[in-house]
Amino acid sequence: MKGALLTTFTFLFATFSINAMETFRIVTVEWPPYISKDLPEHGPFTKELKNKLEKKNIKLELVYRPWARAVKEARDGLHDAIFPEYYNESRAKDFFYTKALADGPVGLFAVENSRALEDETSLAGKRIGLVRGYVNTPIIDNDRSLIKDFAISDEDNIRKLCSGRVDMIFIDDHVLEFILDTMKRKGEQCPRV
Repeated sequence: MKGALLTTFTFLFATFSINAMETFRIVTVEWPPYISKDLPEHGPFTKELKNKLEKKNIKLELVYRPWARAVKEARDGLHDAIFPEYYNESRAKDFFYTKALADGPVGLFAVENSRALEDETSLAGKRIGLVRGYVNTPIIDNDRSLIKDFAISDEDNIRKLCSGRVDMIFIDDHVLEFILDTMKRKGEQCPRV
């Protein structure tokens, strides 16, 4: 069982003018199937962004970091932008959000036949796997009574779910499918999610 939410991907600009730039340095995260060093053209989101920038004679340079570090480095001005990002009011104070480039389905996922999502109205007492620095839903991000277990990546969270260290994870559907397929090809076992 899952709760779904459609979110919008954008990228964030630090305050500056890009008109005089020849190279646009963007910090990002390994987030297959959308963005990855291992995907052709670094993934479909990167390809779309690169095409938009090339129309303005701007070259794209990507720097991959864990997400919390990417946000900090962008906030500190080490990069021209961070990409992709869900809208977040507190980050909008530090960054300019562009028009959305794409949408993606996200939700809570648990191991099949677990009792973690039996009652959709209550997450009380359930350990929820989240990625440090990611924007989730306002309910998850703002509810201090939830038991939040942070990881540095979606892949780490999936492994925690598979091993029973968390009751559920909050993740993009396509990212979950991609990582589970990759794990299966590598011979890693995981109960059905």
